[in-house]
Amino acid sequence: MQLKFCLISLILMSCSSIDKSLNEKGIILDKFYSTNKYGEYTQNPPITRQVITPVYIKNLNINIEFPNPYVASLFKEFCRDELSLNCS
Repeated sequence: MQLKFCLISLILMSCSSIDKSLNEKGIILDKFYSTNKYGEYTQNPPITRQVITPVYIKNLNINIEFPNPYVASLFKEFCRDELSLNCS
């Protein structure tokens, strides 16, 4: 019986850490999508290859995928300049 409670506790703890990282990811993306540079991109997108480009935020251990390298570079710049986060 005690083993069941330990397993349930472990599962709940892992779920709460997943929720936290998803919440952080959502907040960061909302801030990025509201920037002027992203707004300019959506109004006049440059011609670029459409290939999924992952960006890893080292400080938060979060991986985010973008539709092309141009948006990924805008996001990395935003993280570095506005949030002081390290991305690769």
